[in-house]
Amino acid sequence: MKTNYSKDNICAFGGLKFPDKLIKDHGILDTIDNVLGDKGIFAQYKYYDLFRSLLSLTLCGGKCAENMSEHL
Repeated sequence: MKTNYSKDNICAFGGLKFPDKLIKDHGILDTIDNVLGDKGIFAQYKYYDLFRSLLSLTLCGGKCAENMSEHL
């Protein structure tokens, strides 16, 4: 992953690309879906979406699911 020096203000979400790419490249999201299975034909999200949301929340400084609307 390429890094750049910048004098611009940087938000907390800028560093989320690295861990997101890391879990995708190692197949963790596929493993989560294989172990937990499908949510059903009408579900608009998968189990790994829940995992990614909670991981992103934690990496942005959130401590519980209620913080999701504040941090994300």
